Amino acid sequence: MKWPSWFPIGQHERLNIVLTSAIALLTAGNVVIAYWYSSITKHAAESNGRQVDKLIYAANIQAQAARDFANAASSQAEEMKTLSIQAIEQAKATNNLAIEAKRSADYARQSLSDTQAALHLEESPWIGIAEIKPNDFPDGSETLVVVFKNYGKSPGFGAHGYFETQFISPGVHTDWTFTESRARGTADFFPDQINSIPLNVRLSPVTVAQFKSGQVWLNLRIGLWYRDYWNVPRMIKFCQFFDSRSQQWVARKPERCED
Repeated sequence: MKWPSWFPIGQHERLNIVLTSAIALLTAGNVVIAYWYSSITKHAAESNGRQVDKLIYAANIQAQAARDFANAASSQAEEMKTLSIQAIEQAKATNNLAIEAKRSADYARQSLSDTQAALHLEESPWIGIAEIKPNDFPDGSETLVVVFKNYGKSPGFGAHGYFETQFISPGVHTDWTFTESRARGTADFFPDQINSIPLNVRLSPVTVAQFKSGQVWLNLRIGLWYRDYWNVPRMIKFCQFFDSRSQQWVARKPERCED
C-alpha cells in the first residue's frame, strides 16, 4: 500500500492503521454474519412456531373430533337404550294382548260349550216310566212289563236296561234279585213314542197274592242306558214301590229304594 506524500506517518503507524482497518472490517463482517444468523434463527423459530401452532391446531381438531365421536356414541347408546325399553314395553303389551286374546278365546270356547250343553240338555231325549203293568197268566202267575216313554224333543237310540226286584217281609230284609233285559234286544224311542220292556222274572201266584195284599213289599229298581241324537251315552235310574193300599206303583228316589 502506497501512502500519499502529504500523509507523513511512520512505518509503525501505517501498520496500526492497516490492522485497525482489518479489525474494523472483521468486526463489520461479524456483525453482518450475526445479523444474518439472527435472521435465520428468527425465521427458523417463527417457522417452528407456525409448525407447532399447526400441530396444536391439528391436535385440537382431533380432540374435538374425538369428543364429537364420543358424544355421538353416547347419543346412539341412549337411543339404543330407549329403543330397547320401547321394545320391552311393546313385548309386554303384545304378551298382554296374547293373554287377553287367550282369555277371550277360552271364554268363547266355554260359552260355546255351555251353549251346546244347554242345547243338548234342552233337546235331549228324556225317557221315563209311563206305567208298570202286569202280564197275567192263566195259572195266576204274572210278569211285569215296564212301559217307557220319550218325553224329550229328540230320539234316544239303542235303549236297554236292567231290573232289580226286592221282596221285603215286614221286619225281614231281603237282598235284591238282579235280572237283565238285554236278551230281549234294544229299543229306539222317538219323541212321545212308547215302548215296553218286559221284566224277565215270572212271579208265582203266591208271590203275586202276597205283594198285592201287602204281606210282602215289592221294590223295583230299573236302570236304562241309551244314546242321544248326538251319540252321547246316557243312563237313568228309576225306583218304584208297589203300594198295596192303592194297588199302584209309586215312584221313589233311587237312594231311598231300600227304606
